Amino acid sequence: MQQELGCTRAGLARAEAELEELKLQLAEAGKALREAEALLGRSRTESENTEDELDRVRRELESVKSRKYISGPSGIKVESPDDALMKKALELVERNMDNSEYDVDAFVSDMAIGRTVLYGKIKECTGMSIHEFIIDMRLKRAFQLICGSSLTISEISFMTGFANPKYFSVCFKKHFGLTPSECRSRHASDAVQE
Repeated sequence: MQQELGCTRAGLARAEAELEELKLQLAEAGKALREAEALLGRSRTESENTEDELDRVRRELESVKSRKYISGPSGIKVESPDDALMKKALELVERNMDNSEYDVDAFVSDMAIGRTVLYGKIKECTGMSIHEFIIDMRLKRAFQLICGSSLTISEISFMTGFANPKYFSVCFKKHFGLTPSECRSRHASDAVQE
């Protein structure tokens, strides 16, 4: 039973990462749809079919979001046998979000569990290594700040524990497929159109 839950949690963590990517793709698809409708003057019937398809995609995204464990900063529901461990892990990364020197060694020390055992537990629950888990949390917080604040990209990089804004941008682009500036521009243009 625990192995089944471990596999499910790992799959859910990967699904959460895919969800973030799908959200960006959905926003792009929505923008492209609006532009195409304006250019082509589609009929109401075709537009309704497209809206039905967008509704179906939204329902699928909601289904992924409602699953048991999805990593991300704050407001996370953890409903696994490893609740205490994951809650503590999330709290520690959250508490040390702006500490650029908070690394795997500090995390392992704070968790007070052997490195190998902790690695196995984090990998089982999230599908990520400890380092990937910490970076994932930092980048998701950065995404929230980019989309929801007027802070500069450099300020956000320091607030999320990246000492070098260029390295932050590289990691962000690798994780989300967009640079922080592109992400902010897309989010701002989507917000204006809505």
